[in-house]
Order: sequence, then structure tokens, then C-alpha cells
Amino acid sequence: MDIILETERLYLREMNQADFNSLCKILQDEDTMYAYEGAFSDDEVQEWLDRQISRYQKWNFGLWAVILKETGQMIGQCGLTINVAVRNGMVITDTWTKHYRGVDMPHYRYVAEC
Repeated sequence: MDIILETERLYLREMNQADFNSLCKILQDEDTMYAYEGAFSDDEVQEWLDRQISRYQKWNFGLWAVILKETGQMIGQCGLTINVAVRNGMVITDTWTKHYRGVDMPHYRYVAEC
């Protein structure tokens, strides 16, 4: 297990298929998912999880599992996404990779199409 970020109480790591049930508790909660117009079905949760795993492979980032150290339980997810730019009609015009603290980080330049 590779830890992405660690604090005194939490750490972030890539999600995997074993996180499905924990992710269901988050994505199937009506209050949590109000911005997505409602809770997800089991199939939608699986698609979400598969999409995050694919993003790790494609971009080396995505949403990561937030793990409570005290219990080892997944209590949330957070991370980086490009969805907002794409949803707002922006397109990638350039890509490059920089190396930071032992990690290759992909960079993307977005522009709005006129």
C-alpha cells in the first residue's frame, strides 16, 4: 500500500476493489450525494471506483481513499480531478510531466474553446 499523504490521524491511498463497501456507505447516502442528484446504485458505485482506479493508471492521480489510522476504516475520499474543467467546456491543449519529491506528476494545460 502506497500512502499518498499522511497526517497525525489520517492517510490517503489509492482506492482498490476492497473499498467497494466503504465507498457504498458514502456514495449511497442521500444527504452526502445531494449535489449528484441522489444516491448511487451499486452499479454506479462500481463504475465510480473503476473510474478512479483507471485514473491512477492514466494520470497518476484521482480521488484517494481517506483512511482513519485509529481504525483503518475508509471515512471519505478526496484528491484531484479534471472533471470541472471538462464540464465547463475546456479542452487540453498541452501536457507535460514534472518530477516532484520522487513522483512523476502529469500537468495539463486547459483552454476554453471560443
